[in-house]
Parts: sequence; C-alpha cells; structure tokens
Amino acid sequence: MEVEPRIRNSLERTMLSWIRTSLALMGFGFLIARFGEANSPVTIGIFLVMIALIINLVSGIQYGRNIASLKKNGVILEPKWSLGKVLSIVLTLIGLLLLIYLIWHL
Repeated sequence: MEVEPRIRNSLERTMLSWIRTSLALMGFGFLIARFGEANSPVTIGIFLVMIALIINLVSGIQYGRNIASLKKNGVILEPKWSLGKVLSIVLTLIGLLLLIYLIWHL
C-alpha cells in the first residue's frame, strides 16, 4: 500500500519538530554543563544532553514504525505513551530539580 504524500509529509514535519526540540535541549544542556559552578548543574546539563539524544533516536524509530504501519495497514498505531508525554514529565522533574537547587543556593 502506498503512503499518501500529505501523511508522509506530516510525519516528517513531526519528526523534524522533535529534532529541533532535541537540538534546543542539547544546547541548553551544554550551556548548563559548561557554565555551571557546582556538580549539580553539570550533572543536570549532561542529563539534558542525554535526553536530547534519546529523543532523536526515538523520533526516528517512531517515524519508521509509522511509515511501515501505514504501508502495511493504512493506519498509524497510537502508542500508549507518546514521546511528548514522556518528555513533558521528564522536563518537569528536571525543572523541579533546578528550582530546588536555585532555592537551596540563594
């Protein structure tokens, strides 16, 4: 079954959005790790860069699975946990850690 170009383009735009998000996280993580004064900011910066790498990997896998599913069944299978939900939870936890760090070191 051939994938309709509009759907394929939509999936590619979604994947590219995740790549832009991961690049922003990498930059922010590098900034925190490079210019942090204590071990905690460096650790959080490294963690953000690792999350960005995982997002790149998962978005590519998700794109490939969606295209394969469309070619085979004509539908996209919705995962139980979307990449957006997981990223939102992880970034909320990191934000809380940064907030605690900032309050603790005032």
